[in-house]
Amino acid sequence: MTEFFLMSKLGQNASTGKAKSTIESELLRRAFWCLYILDIIVSTFMNRPRAISMDDLEVDLPIECDDEYWETDDPQHAFQQPLDKPSYVAACNAFIKLLDIMSFAQHSLYSVRRSHFWTTSGPGLSGPEWNEKVVKEIDTSLAKWLEDIPSHLKWNPHHPIENQNFFNQSTFLHAMYYWVQIFVHKASIPQISRHPGAVSTATVKLSQNSPSLVICVNAARSCCRVMEEQNKREVLPLHNVLMALYTSAVVLILNARREKRLHMHMRTSTGEGDVDVDVSSEMVDVYKCIKIIQSCESRWQAAGVELAHSVAAINDIYVEQ
Repeated sequence: MTEFFLMSKLGQNASTGKAKSTIESELLRRAFWCLYILDIIVSTFMNRPRAISMDDLEVDLPIECDDEYWETDDPQHAFQQPLDKPSYVAACNAFIKLLDIMSFAQHSLYSVRRSHFWTTSGPGLSGPEWNEKVVKEIDTSLAKWLEDIPSHLKWNPHHPIENQNFFNQSTFLHAMYYWVQIFVHKASIPQISRHPGAVSTATVKLSQNSPSLVICVNAARSCCRVMEEQNKREVLPLHNVLMALYTSAVVLILNARREKRLHMHMRTSTGEGDVDVDVSSEMVDVYKCIKIIQSCESRWQAAGVELAHSVAAINDIYVEQ
């Protein structure tokens, strides 16, 4: 409750208004948005309700002006970023907008108890149909977010070394974008039984043609390759990216296991597929994720735990027959 009242108080003090920005008001605004980011990430990771809803507050995003331009000799030019110099704060604002989409997805797709209005208000929409509609809307918002990223934060693996900070920000934003994609679509992936005899042909076709599965696997691979480019520059990622890397590794591992199970079903039901499926190519990106996670052990304690879980999952895929 303390965090809730603190966020509410900060939000009220940093609320939208016509008063000119001051150092104090901007610091309050930044403090509020830092708590907002932590609130969404922790609630998503722990699968717990949010502490505060933005429906209750109206707060401006941080001003896209670097600290050195807050105070100038001419007060009329205070808090004005030079037009020829992108602000480092732009990445923070882009991340906040991405988390807004994730927050909506969490509330719309993963609520434990939903109002009957969600499934009965539409023109005859069932629960799964409503979910599909919501996922499409979220996909549209994610595509729009990616399109609206400032030009200096667009993904470019050949970003000049003199702009390393912008490259790191771009890497972070794109890795988290792929993480949100997986978060949105993971619940729509059809499940496969552990027992080959319990898997129907219809389930096999549904699994192989699942758009959500394809999106999750492609997002996991893309996240891995984005982070690999940063790792080549010997830069340790931020702590939040560890979740994206771990999630990507798990998605790829589960996809490899799924391929093995589907192959076992085909071999059992039709006699086809005598040669065991080769998942080694699928595991290449998994080992890349693990390598990057391992490089973070010296800084982030959680990296060791996530690394251990990833290795255990990999061992399981080769043990499972």
